[in-house]
Amino acid sequence: MNLPKAFEEAMDDDFNTAQGIGILFDLVRTVNRELDESDGNVSDEKAAAVLSARHDLSRMGSILGILNSSPRSYFEHKKERGLASASVDAAWVEQMIAERAEARKAKNWKRADEIRKELDKMNIQIEDRPDGTFWKIG
Repeated sequence: MNLPKAFEEAMDDDFNTAQGIGILFDLVRTVNRELDESDGNVSDEKAAAVLSARHDLSRMGSILGILNSSPRSYFEHKKERGLASASVDAAWVEQMIAERAEARKAKNWKRADEIRKELDKMNIQIEDRPDGTFWKIG
């Protein structure tokens, strides 16, 4: 099935966004399945097909006014909106995370736990990863 063509037909059918979004999901599902089946060994042909699908996805998304920004900028913007609506100062959160890192470094587990609990009360979730501590609201 030619998904970009099916998307175009859905849009021509009284701007059938429900069907169009379904086609977007079908395209993503197809690409994900192809990549999963490749076990990390992506042939040049498959890489070209994925890039073509990415182009199709971007084009279809732009028609619907979605998928226009990079994932990084999307999530940064989402985080900023969440901070504004929750009245949270990002600089303060970063300061608390730095203080917690220092407490952990000094093996002051009590203080590190207190900071985590304080952030939890504000609905700020932190996640320690090998490359640093990341946080998000609720």
